[in-house]
Amino acid sequence: MSESWSKKVTLPTGDVVTVEMRPGGIARKFTVSYEMSDGRPDHKVCFDSAYEFDYWLYLLTMKEVACVVRNTATLHFREPSTVTTDDGTTHTAYGYKPDFIVIWADGQCDVVEIKGWANARWQAIMQGIDVNYPKLRVSLVDLKLLRGIQRRTDIDGWVKI
Repeated sequence: MSESWSKKVTLPTGDVVTVEMRPGGIARKFTVSYEMSDGRPDHKVCFDSAYEFDYWLYLLTMKEVACVVRNTATLHFREPSTVTTDDGTTHTAYGYKPDFIVIWADGQCDVVEIKGWANARWQAIMQGIDVNYPKLRVSLVDLKLLRGIQRRTDIDGWVKI
């Protein structure tokens, strides 16, 4: 099991965040504590994985992003969605809690899901979103896309997955 660690990262906004990692198997848990540049104390944000944490850091560097909302409410499906895989396994989704909602400077809004890979459960969720929320824009950020972003972007604080 890996050791816990903590480090400070300065964001492009000038704000400093303290990043703490606690061991937790494959999906390491990250807690980010804000120290705002104007001295105001702020809240803690928890991430279920290094993938989520790194994409959050990336979003904070983008001028086009007006706001990033984390730990959002669940989108409940009026009609459950079921997907059956080739091996006969059934996956049913009754709702979905996105990793992030990104509000862009132009007023557009995206739901963002961070996944190491897309699986049958995710397919059921996407099908449910299409049926229940047809106008909702959903972006899937997988490991391949995230690694590409890391190669193209130099950000202090990457966890380097």
